[in-house]
Amino acid sequence: MDYDVAEETLRHDRQYNLLNAEQRTIYESVLDSVDKKDGKLFFVYGAGGTGKTFLYQTIISRLRSRKQIVLPVASSGIAALLLPNGRTAHYRFNIPLKLDENKLCNIKPNTMMAELIEKMDLIIWDEAPMTHKHAFEALDKSLKDIMSIKNPPAKDQTFRGK
Repeated sequence: MDYDVAEETLRHDRQYNLLNAEQRTIYESVLDSVDKKDGKLFFVYGAGGTGKTFLYQTIISRLRSRKQIVLPVASSGIAALLLPNGRTAHYRFNIPLKLDENKLCNIKPNTMMAELIEKMDLIIWDEAPMTHKHAFEALDKSLKDIMSIKNPPAKDQTFRGK
């Protein structure tokens, strides 16, 4: 994933200056976690029009300006279109359409997708509450399986620490 660092930096700087205090607090917490590789989960909640997508766009620009890999996904195609290079979660992670508690995503080890997952720094999942819990469980199990090959402690981290 090759992005124009100068363009991403410019976009980030413009957007960062428009963040309100609450957005900046969330922004700093997320980036701090990414920098420390804490693997924390953040749930950003707010009514429509409160700036969640703008916050996500700003975080995405910051990480891409630093040549880090962020995978922006959403539960719906419309929401995915609002994120830079966003995809639906089902498409990005090959989440099965028919879900149950035993399903896994169709991501094979030693593929380009598995390599991307190993290198990524952050997943941003917009409209996560609209997604069935079995989709999260399928992705979690799949990420743990992929990551445990090269990093056995990842088996114990939710979303393998991303």
